[in-house]
Amino acid sequence: MSIEESSAPRQATQTDDVSHTEDAPALSDRRTGISAEPAERLVHELRVHEFELELQNEQLRRAQAEVTASRERYMDLYDFAPVGYFTLDRFGSILEANLTGAKLLGVDRSSLVGGRFGHYVALADRDRFHFYCSQVGSPGMLETEIRLIPRDGPEFYARLEGAHPRNAAGAGDRCMIAVSDISGSKRAEDALRQLHLLLETQVAHRTAQLHEANQRLSEELAGRVRTEQALRESEERFRHLADTAPVMIWVTGPDRVVSFLNKTWLKFTGRTLDKDLQKAWTESVHPEDLRRCVDCYSAAYEQKRDFRLEYRLRRADGEYRWVLCSGTPRFAPGGDFAGYIGSDIDITDEKNAQTQAFERQKLESLGVLCSGIAHDFNNMLGSILAETEVQLAESVADSSLREGIEKIRAVAVRAAEIVRELMTYAGHESPVFVPVNLSSLVSEMLELLKISISRSAELKLDLPANLPSVRANAAQIRQVMLNLVTNASEALASNEGVISVSLATVRSDVELSDPVAGPSAGDYVRLMVADTGCGMTPEIQAKIFDPFFTTKFAGRGLGLGAVQGIVRHHGGAIRVASAPGQGSRFEIFLPRLVEPDLQSSSPALRPSAAAAKPAVATILLVEDEETLSMAVSRMLRKKGYSVLEAADGLAAVNLFRANHHAIDLVLLDLTLPEMSGQQVLRELRRIQPNLKVILTTAYGREMALTSLGGLQPWLFLRKPYRFDELLKLFEDLSLPT
Repeated sequence: MSIEESSAPRQATQTDDVSHTEDAPALSDRRTGISAEPAERLVHELRVHEFELELQNEQLRRAQAEVTASRERYMDLYDFAPVGYFTLDRFGSILEANLTGAKLLGVDRSSLVGGRFGHYVALADRDRFHFYCSQVGSPGMLETEIRLIPRDGPEFYARLEGAHPRNAAGAGDRCMIAVSDISGSKRAEDALRQLHLLLETQVAHRTAQLHEANQRLSEELAGRVRTEQALRESEERFRHLADTAPVMIWVTGPDRVVSFLNKTWLKFTGRTLDKDLQKAWTESVHPEDLRRCVDCYSAAYEQKRDFRLEYRLRRADGEYRWVLCSGTPRFAPGGDFAGYIGSDIDITDEKNAQTQAFERQKLESLGVLCSGIAHDFNNMLGSILAETEVQLAESVADSSLREGIEKIRAVAVRAAEIVRELMTYAGHESPVFVPVNLSSLVSEMLELLKISISRSAELKLDLPANLPSVRANAAQIRQVMLNLVTNASEALASNEGVISVSLATVRSDVELSDPVAGPSAGDYVRLMVADTGCGMTPEIQAKIFDPFFTTKFAGRGLGLGAVQGIVRHHGGAIRVASAPGQGSRFEIFLPRLVEPDLQSSSPALRPSAAAAKPAVATILLVEDEETLSMAVSRMLRKKGYSVLEAADGLAAVNLFRANHHAIDLVLLDLTLPEMSGQQVLRELRRIQPNLKVILTTAYGREMALTSLGGLQPWLFLRKPYRFDELLKLFEDLSLPT
């Protein structure tokens, strides 16, 4: 019986007969079969139960409101993410897309859904896109880069990252991809491509668990449990995406306080989440970059704009790494500023690669500059050397004028060696090794050494005259000497002291058995440079040969490193002895020649070839340097040769074509105006295949012959050259001398 049925008769009874109220319980008991007291208790229980139902319904409504709010926050994150999200079916049709994706393609989202994603892919990249879609089902996230064409915008590069979501059975017929506009990084240098993923995450507030309801609310509670499970899965899915992203991701609130850091950040810095929340993350920023970093961060917050910043961040191992920080402001659905979401990418390797590329470019440019300077300077030195040959040939043997000319010739030869070092540095030729008498070489450098040391330093020399020669490059040995003596002078500073330079012969199996790395048993010439300066600690001695290590304020750290490289290239070794306050001693060991070489390249110059009987031959001299051409032609005519002169390639070909039957030899410069030396040589050989040719150039032999293909062993004469060297080649060609 219902409540209404049981209460209506009771009311009627009370209305009809008020005077019999004392009999009401009996009457009610007679009519309903239930006494008044149990009926009232039943009504009370029903009302309590009705209140409990209302309370449970209110709790359910609050839970549903929280679910709705969480879903709205999720949709905001989805729609306003910094990348476009698309869900495609297996035919490539768009099932879902966020607002960012629609904006990237320049299409309203409502008209985007249902269309083919491939229509927005550049024609040249469609095969790659279709292949990518077919591979997305592989384990893990797959990515590719393609060009997309918006409806009303320019083509841009995009990065696609996607996967096939799988159901419980392991099957899936949808493809979920994230699209990022990477046009900016594509326009930048390829070595600096940056993976720039901006993921926005916001942790939804936990929903309070409902109290255990009675059996009649089991269906409603089961629905609530399913809703909470879906929310947890959504939160875990987005947290997983953020924590597995290959970039450091952070989120701040409108109060500038960090509210989220992903695992990549924590792993990089080696700090815990509790330590890096609030503003403790600034402790990992390099002190020199902290002010600039905070200023940029504050300015962006005030203007609520995107920002990009490069700064150094301390890694867990203590090393400071360069990172590129990018931040984007977040706004709530109502337009209120909600803080920033950003990412940090380690760009140290890219910056190092860029620096190294820039340094290589500078070295290449310097090499080209050195090569050009050396070529032009060699031509001028050739003119000077040739003119001195002419003047020596025409001067009296014991005149004071002849002595001055010989000094000029010696300086020209020395300058030519320096130019050759420039060419070697520029990579256009290898250093030439010839027999060198070190005693003569050091004696020749005496004046240069004296002006290279401090005025308070005393230079002591011990240079035996009968030392055997070594096979070396004279210019490089001079560089070694100059570096060691200069370092010794700087070790003395402004104090008085002694710099000693000595030479001696030694045997490696006796005197070099101590800690000298490198030389094997045999005879060596030892060059020793010692000073009484400040000396070096063992720590500094261990680093002095390292590239770029220096103790000088304006030093480059290349001096001793270059010395060690030169000594090793000569097959020798270097030994150092030093102690603080006791000076330093550098010993250079160079292998001696088995027998003295009569043609040692000591500073003494070979005299010009003596005049012999007049020669009879016609020579075509092709040289664009006028002073050099005039000097060489004069010397050739003094020797009895007939000389035809051409100042450019075209004139040389025309002159040879008209006189090729009378010309016995062509002295050809490879660097010419009008026609190159290679073109001239090809044309002359076409006219007369068995023509005798001597090639001349200011560049090295290898570079010159390589430019001709290296197919024929042409005779070669390096500028600047002496006249007796030219006559020697005449003899090799069986030309009358």
